[in-house]
Amino acid sequence: MTLPNGIKAVVLDLDGTLYDKRGIVRRMVLGQLGSLSVLAAEQQSKKALRGHYFGTEEAFYDRFFEAMSRGHLYNKRVARWWYFHVYMPLMVLVLRLWHKPRPWVKPLIEDCHRRGIYIAVYSDYGCVREKLRALGLNTDDFCYLVSAPELGGLKPAKQCAEKVLHTLGVAPEETLFIGDRDDTDGESARAVGAQFMLIT
Repeated sequence: MTLPNGIKAVVLDLDGTLYDKRGIVRRMVLGQLGSLSVLAAEQQSKKALRGHYFGTEEAFYDRFFEAMSRGHLYNKRVARWWYFHVYMPLMVLVLRLWHKPRPWVKPLIEDCHRRGIYIAVYSDYGCVREKLRALGLNTDDFCYLVSAPELGGLKPAKQCAEKVLHTLGVAPEETLFIGDRDDTDGESARAVGAQFMLIT
């Protein structure tokens, strides 16, 4: 992978970008056969809240779990427990057992270190550190690891992307976002005036 000239920071998406996520949905469903309605509610709620900003992590999750539980027999407290104690640990396990980084990931990290380029991971899901470790990556190789919910929303919320740039302390035009989705990763980059590279 060749980086554009003048780049001082690379912001990587995680799921679908650092690894090929083909097969992950099937494996997650097989591991959640007793909770398919909750799994569907999680996906629908995340889609409905895409691009929204709520100010803080707790405010986001409160709205997210409220949306997940609406119209169901379980409440948002149960939805929260399932998400953090069942769903996310299962995703980490699936990554550890079945997935590995794309071939270009480790060379890119080494190239960024050699050239003094900041490298960060900005994900739409939580458990960023756990998922990187499950993929066999060293979390110390990145200068900043964060999820959009930790910043108060979901991609492509402009406020979340602005917080990433503020933490890195790099100008937007000197920052390259890399992701597998133009509607979330690409829009995040464009919202703050950063460059974008699509992974297909």
